[in-house]
Amino acid sequence: MPLTYLSHQAPVIAMKQRWPQRWDGVALVTGSMAPDLAYAFNRGGAEINAHVWPAMLTVALPIALMAAWYVRWLAPTTFRQLPQAFGVDLRFFETLNSRGPGLLVTAWSAAVGVATHVFWDGLTHTTRWGAQLWPWLTEPIWGGYAPAKVFQYLSHAGGLLLALFLLSRIPAPEKWRPSVVRRGERVAFWTPVVAFSLIGFVWGLGDFFAALVIKTSIGTAVGLGIARVLMTRSAKTLESV
Repeated sequence: MPLTYLSHQAPVIAMKQRWPQRWDGVALVTGSMAPDLAYAFNRGGAEINAHVWPAMLTVALPIALMAAWYVRWLAPTTFRQLPQAFGVDLRFFETLNSRGPGLLVTAWSAAVGVATHVFWDGLTHTTRWGAQLWPWLTEPIWGGYAPAKVFQYLSHAGGLLLALFLLSRIPAPEKWRPSVVRRGERVAFWTPVVAFSLIGFVWGLGDFFAALVIKTSIGTAVGLGIARVLMTRSAKTLESV
């Protein structure tokens, strides 16, 4: 998940930690990013705004559900490859259950994730629902910046720090031990990931920053999927020898 979106994910990570049995944490996180993922498909004058009704339901929610399934599919081969950084170790997420907690819980969690994104964007963007309800959010006051923009910058910085803190507090399963990853495996894994991340970056050149981040992230996701297939085939080959 891009660091620029950790500020959106801090509230849903806190919700999962506070009520762990009530939520699908993966769907909460993918839902909190889903409204912006539609930016990748805005081309040729066509614009999909997944921050408003009914696109929140017809576009953002399906994207969140598909992304949640994809993350769980990637988990066995992806998270074991991640380095420890900022005091956060996410390698134990390789144990994620591919089925999840159930469709209803996953759908509800994805919907709540979408709602948290749309709600917070309303307070931190000058063109969202908040500006329509409270026009003072768009009136420049602090150094020429509108309050909504100030809230946006503060929430990105504060949300990033909070999300990193919350992630660092997630305990690893008691019986989990880090998988041994060989050097050759790392090279084979990261080569398609880096290559498709660059393709996604080139795809996003010329777009506004959020679209560039999203398109680069989609490229990374495709690379992770290819790496997952390669790692699975390699493991099966070793088992058959």
